Amino acid sequence: MINQELYNTLCRAKIKESLFLVSKLILQDLDKNIEVLQNTFIAICSYIGSYISLTDIRLLLDTINDVIAFIEDEEITIKNVYILVAKLCLLCDIYIKTPITKTGTINIKIVRDKIIDMFENESFKLSSSGITKFEGILPPIDNPTYILATQVITGYVYILKQLESIPSTDSNKLSDIANKIRNSFDYIIRKRYTFETKFYESDNDAVWFLWGILSLLYTNSEMDYLYQLFNYGYAKKHKNHRIGLLWAAAITMVYIAKKDVARNWNTAEVKAIKKIEEVSLILYNDIKRELIKNNEIPEQQTQEKNTNIDGMEYISSFRPVIQEKGVVASSTTNSETTQREIKSIRCKRDYMM
Repeated sequence: MINQELYNTLCRAKIKESLFLVSKLILQDLDKNIEVLQNTFIAICSYIGSYISLTDIRLLLDTINDVIAFIEDEEITIKNVYILVAKLCLLCDIYIKTPITKTGTINIKIVRDKIIDMFENESFKLSSSGITKFEGILPPIDNPTYILATQVITGYVYILKQLESIPSTDSNKLSDIANKIRNSFDYIIRKRYTFETKFYESDNDAVWFLWGILSLLYTNSEMDYLYQLFNYGYAKKHKNHRIGLLWAAAITMVYIAKKDVARNWNTAEVKAIKKIEEVSLILYNDIKRELIKNNEIPEQQTQEKNTNIDGMEYISSFRPVIQEKGVVASSTTNSETTQREIKSIRCKRDYMM
């Protein structure tokens, strides 16, 4: 279950509304809403995976680390939650400013034409030792999908070998390969192939076959975190809001081989994230006061402040002062209770497997 309103505001990179909704869910009933927040953050990462480029994939992987920390931490630190929200909005803003066709939206026949040559290479075959390496995810040899499975695995092994000869400076060619792998994942999943594997014996869905291939090809943290997030509390009903993580994993295959092709957060993005970190206490208290004023949480002693600013400009234009009755007051609070509250909030939660 996700919070659709929060999901929509994050997709639209509405930082003010997103921070407000996250704070509202936390303040109203954290124990009840924690799972909703977790699933919504995971779903947004999946959405980002449908369009994230090879150049920007490092930013998504960094943000996924923050989502996993949010899920695993026994206490919620408001500052860290706000930084996570800021990063998700910045990543969604990339698509808003430079939209591309998202994975999963192209006609499947067109997708097939784009990727079929990956699996029709007659000049490259897996050795017997190569076949043995993937034995745990290959269907039984008498299974109708055994040949298809070996073709798919062979195609990915071959394309990864091809990456070795491509310099990191050839970003266009590397991006084309990354997108081609992502499209191939999309095709295999949408064709609804089923693969009987030991990797995930209770479900023959192709997603587990693809994750199985990745698990045997990679033993690094980036791919582990993507799978961990995909599999967290997984149920069939979550598939549509998790599949983008597998698409992101396709891009990550090329990133792992050619990390220099991906960028870090740029100066403007870092400035925005740091601004959120600096004013997180003030933002939290402002939102809390507004919720009290609207009778959405129990009333307590508070000050009022107008925060009628919209969009990403809210970060850069925010000033840490409180204007009240014509007097500029200090933005900090002397309440030890409030300081403890903003630092961390304890909640009941299940730990990630």
